Amino acid sequence: MENIFIIWAECDDIEPYVIAVSDTREQAEKIIQKSKDVFEDAFEYRIDVIKKNTIIINDVKYTF
Repeated sequence: MENIFIIWAECDDIEPYVIAVSDTREQAEKIIQKSKDVFEDAFEYRIDVIKKNTIIINDVKYTF
């Protein structure tokens, strides 16, 4: 199973939102760095890792 990296940005003025999706943590970190270069300290960032083609329902994992 492959991981997908979801990059979130948030600040006091808005709800968290997805700014990008990446195939690797390294690319996700580069995306965050580029956003920081442009927006400086305007946002906090978070990376969530999920399994590709997978859903968990009632603690049961289904992979397609």
